[in-house]
Amino acid sequence: MNSLVFVPPCMNVQVIEAADVVIEVLDARDPLGSRCPQVEEAVVSRGPNKRLILLLNKIGPCFLTPYYLQAQWMLVCWWF
Repeated sequence: MNSLVFVPPCMNVQVIEAADVVIEVLDARDPLGSRCPQVEEAVVSRGPNKRLILLLNKIGPCFLTPYYLQAQWMLVCWWF
């Protein structure tokens, strides 16, 4: 069964346990400020079978995020 579940920052451990992949949506204008370390730690601590995807939102030029910042943030997020 495929389903999409929204997990608020207060997080639901049962949802993380049941999920194979957790997608954390970050604001491209301030990726580090919109991250939730508690959720990331909960996913990473569950072992190598869990995957965490960091998704940059509002990254297009119509949102006034310069290309050089987009490229820099993508490099920063690549290592997490």
